[in-house]
Amino acid sequence: MGFIEAEGNFQIFKKRRINKTKNIEYYNIGYGFHLSLNIRDRELIQEIHKNLNYLGKIYEYNCKRQEVRLAVTKLEDLKWLILNIFEISPLLTKHQKERYYRFQYGVLNKFNRLENLQEYQQFLNTSYVKKLESVPLVHNTDTHMCVFNKTFDNWMSGFINGEGSFSIGRNGNLMFHIEQIESEVLYLIKIRLNLLQNIHLRKKRKENRKDTYTLTITSKKDIKALIEFFENPNIIPLQGHKAIQYLKFKNHYYSRT
Repeated sequence: MGFIEAEGNFQIFKKRRINKTKNIEYYNIGYGFHLSLNIRDRELIQEIHKNLNYLGKIYEYNCKRQEVRLAVTKLEDLKWLILNIFEISPLLTKHQKERYYRFQYGVLNKFNRLENLQEYQQFLNTSYVKKLESVPLVHNTDTHMCVFNKTFDNWMSGFINGEGSFSIGRNGNLMFHIEQIESEVLYLIKIRLNLLQNIHLRKKRKENRKDTYTLTITSKKDIKALIEFFENPNIIPLQGHKAIQYLKFKNHYYSRT
């Protein structure tokens, strides 16, 4: 679910229809789930496709985008994904929750027709997020400590697989970086790993972009905590190109300690 949160896209789109016989115009609503990765992760997307019983189709874009995409659009396939995959553990970021629960409502209720654009806009502006849902951590209000369980650790591993970056500088220094439009999940990662580094606001670089929050770690203590997390055999490991990136990162760390 962490990987879906980072890389998945719950799509809702309108399709204009005209009934010439009755001289009326209306809109059908379409739904889709897309998972897009860099083309270097072709094997990873193929493995995901296999594990999802080959639902949907894989598309490759070899020109400017250099992208490989798994697209699921059939209503019955989307229903299967909702009941067997997306409902296993909750999403944590607000923007993905909003998209998913609207998507879930539309697919499960076969909500596929609206009479005008105003109704469509109202559908998009209505929140379908569940008011009560389990969160994969327990907050102890007496000690103000967060106790995390395996569900969150797996979520975090998947989320970093999608959004995190492991790099080695020219001077040999190690750096881990992750950026998000919401700060809350970065604070959860910071607390889970007991990191020294703070979360920083990064103002939007272009007019059509949003402000983001960043977590960057370079200290030996924080790098050690990160590596110890991923070396835990009880969590799902990194996959694809990110696993290769992390392995170089880890080996360089151990060569210097």
